[in-house]
Amino acid sequence: MLPADELDGLFARVADGDRAAFGPVFAALYPRVHAVCARITGHGADADDAAQATMVKLFEQSHRYEPGRSVLGWALALAVWEARTVSRSNQRRSARSSSELALERLEDLGRPADDLLAEHELEQLLEGAIADLSPTQQAAVQATLRGFIPADAAGAATLRKQRQRAVVQLREWFTRRLRPSNPRSP
Repeated sequence: MLPADELDGLFARVADGDRAAFGPVFAALYPRVHAVCARITGHGADADDAAQATMVKLFEQSHRYEPGRSVLGWALALAVWEARTVSRSNQRRSARSSSELALERLEDLGRPADDLLAEHELEQLLEGAIADLSPTQQAAVQATLRGFIPADAAGAATLRKQRQRAVVQLREWFTRRLRPSNPRSP
C-alpha cells in the first residue's frame, strides 16, 4: 500500500486529468475498498458489485477532490455507502412475498396451479421452520443455501457446526409440525 500522502498526491493528479496516475491509484485503493465491501455484504458477488460502484463513483467525482483530504478515507466512506446500498437492495428483493413469486412463476412457466400451490405451501412451511431457528442457525442455513464457503478452516468448521445444529432443530420442528394430532388413527 502506498503511503497516505503519496496516494493523496496521485489522486490529486487523477483529479487534474493525469491518466497515468489512474492505474496506481486504482491498484492501491481497490483491495481495501473490496475488503470493506466484503465485510459488509458477506457475499462475493455483492462485494464485487459494491466495490466496482465505489471505484466508479470515486473516479467520476475525482474533480471534487480537495487536496489535503484523505482519499483513502473518502474511498472507504463511499465503499461503506455502496455496500450498505447493495445489502438493502438484496433485503428488499428477498422480502417480496412468496405468493408474489409464485404468481410470477405461474405466469412465466405456465405451470398448473395445483403444483404452484403445493410449492407455495412448502415454501411457507420452510420459512416458518427457518424463522424458528436462532439467528446464528438462520445465518448458517442462508450461507449454505447461497453457497458461501469460508476462506479459513476455523470459519468452515464453525459454519459446519452451526449447520449441523440447524439441521437437528429443523428435524425436530418438522417432526412436531407434521406429526398427526391423533397418533392412534391409521
